[in-house]
Amino acid sequence: MKYPNHYRALERMISLSRRLGLLKRVPRLLDVARSSDGRSETHPGFRYCKGLYSRYTNDVGAAIVEFNAARGDSDWGCSSLRAMIDLYLNPDQDYNNLAWDERESGPIDEISANNLSAADSLLQE
Repeated sequence: MKYPNHYRALERMISLSRRLGLLKRVPRLLDVARSSDGRSETHPGFRYCKGLYSRYTNDVGAAIVEFNAARGDSDWGCSSLRAMIDLYLNPDQDYNNLAWDERESGPIDEISANNLSAADSLLQE
């Protein structure tokens, strides 16, 4: 990569890799970005990209941590907040089997209630 710390390009590469089924290539891209700049671990763009990869590999906890680290930034904050809200509202990321029918959805458990509360507080931001 010519510019490994161009995080918008890295974001696109991660998204495209997911669509192509090539997520196994992403850790190498993240390693190249990390090694090319000693301060990359604290850069919101890098943290967002790590969160995106974690989200796509179904590591929801790590994704929330990474997006949370990037959410205060003026460039990456909006995207991070949006991703966090999506993860809190749909932690399983199962868009095919969402139960919108009241007959299929039961009472809200404690975890779902906490997720709804967290999503609501993020929406207030």
